[in-house]
Amino acid sequence: MMKFKAWEGTFVNRFSIGMVLGTLVCFVGLLLMNEVVLWIGAGFAVLSGAPLFCLGCGETLSGGQPLPRDK
Repeated sequence: MMKFKAWEGTFVNRFSIGMVLGTLVCFVGLLLMNEVVLWIGAGFAVLSGAPLFCLGCGETLSGGQPLPRDK
């Protein structure tokens, strides 16, 4: 089994959590039918997740080091 210790506290780990939390806030906004909460959640998810899609080649923003899976 693969251990993910190397991923703890990395760029991808933090932003993946941000994207999930933003999505959850988005769903709460939908359930409450509150447009303000919905847009806050959507903005948070997009701002957290956008750098992941921009990277594409398995690099982090902190110095462009390869992710553990690429070593």
